[in-house]
Amino acid sequence: MNFATTREAASELGISLRRLMTLLAEGKLPGSYKLGLVWQIPQSALDVRVKELERFYAGRRRAPSPKRVAETSTA
Repeated sequence: MNFATTREAASELGISLRRLMTLLAEGKLPGSYKLGLVWQIPQSALDVRVKELERFYAGRRRAPSPKRVAETSTA
């Protein structure tokens, strides 16, 4: 079984280290466990989370930037 470091996991998920630590503490990445001071994060847990995020954002548009909203409201 391959394990990722916290930095690798945060980078792969596109989130901050702080957010990753919150997810780990809440048990949101199944199979992850803490060994001493180091988190063991299985690559399979990251793959599942990435697929969940892809399904969640599928077909959604990004919210317009505040600058673009201001330009359209004054026109």
